[in-house]
Amino acid sequence: MLKNPAVCGQPCLHPDIARPLLENIRSGVRAPLSHILCTAILGEPKRGDDCAREFGEKAGNDSDREGTFNWGWPLADVEPLVPPVPARGAQGLWDWRP
Repeated sequence: MLKNPAVCGQPCLHPDIARPLLENIRSGVRAPLSHILCTAILGEPKRGDDCAREFGEKAGNDSDREGTFNWGWPLADVEPLVPPVPARGAQGLWDWRP
């Protein structure tokens, strides 16, 4: 899909960023566990179908959890941490202060 978006539509990923990461995963390289990989500013939550339309995708939902879990949070000012920072966090979104 990332190699030929004309076949499946434009993904919600930046191919030049996602491809190297996916190739690493395919070759067995894994992201570190219990680490912070980047920081970002959360935007206002949006319905999943609104997010899809922004990427030129057909709005639709294949989930039976309509209205409960079909939301996305746009990210701004994403800053990778190199090297990743060890951390004990919580599942989901949480505030982190270095």
